[in-house]
Amino acid sequence: MELVSAAKMRKAVEAVSQSKAYAKAIWELAINLSHRVNNKNPFFTPRDVKRVTVVVISSNKGLCGGFNRQLTELVAAFGKDLKSKGADVSFITFGRKSAIALSSRGANLTFDFKKEDLVTSASELFPLRDKITSDFSKGESDAIYLSYTDFRSALKHVPVILPLLPIPKRSDPFLGLTHDAPNSQGSDETQNYEYKFEPSPGEVLDEIIPRLVEVTLFQAVLESQACEQSARMIAMKSATEAADEMESFLNLQYNRARQAGITREIAEISAGRIALNV
Repeated sequence: MELVSAAKMRKAVEAVSQSKAYAKAIWELAINLSHRVNNKNPFFTPRDVKRVTVVVISSNKGLCGGFNRQLTELVAAFGKDLKSKGADVSFITFGRKSAIALSSRGANLTFDFKKEDLVTSASELFPLRDKITSDFSKGESDAIYLSYTDFRSALKHVPVILPLLPIPKRSDPFLGLTHDAPNSQGSDETQNYEYKFEPSPGEVLDEIIPRLVEVTLFQAVLESQACEQSARMIAMKSATEAADEMESFLNLQYNRARQAGITREIAEISAGRIALNV
């Protein structure tokens, strides 16, 4: 299982790296458009937060150490903090483990979308994307947050909660790119481009927003899958080492017991021989 997870992790990390450039580019384009469009796009307009939805991306299976537990604890604490401020908090899960954990904690779980063990296409996220954008546009949710585990390295996985809607107007894409994005320090370098729009800036932005949400969700899923396989590889390596240690300990105990038995038998034989001679 360690070897299988290692092979899967390499593929997952490669997918994460390949998709980051596109995710970063579409974020820069959307942020640039938002600064140049005069109309008030609802997806960029902050609201009075009364109803909050948290989208949680986890795994379907276990045997991956504290991967799901750490994410669930972070989300539960975040929801508790929002409730203390008077917000009505609900959860949408994408992954069985988060759904089970949040339900056991008594959280308000509104939707549990089916997740394949390996998501390879953004089209698999269309139902989740449509649900999120529909709830926000209809006013059923005032703010939507995205929670997943960010892949930093094979040994470092960080559960995060980031704002998804309304879209934050800042120059750096926030989805798993803030730790290594060139413009992650808040510079406005990406806002120096000039665009020609057809048919109009507002219509172009309206078309980009669903795609932006889709790419954001897909990138988060890829990050989560890389972390899952990495965590499983580490957990299986630890399990193998623990089993080897247990085997060594049990062999030692067995040999000691066997030696004690042999010594006892020798002592009994010697005692019987002495008794016969007497």
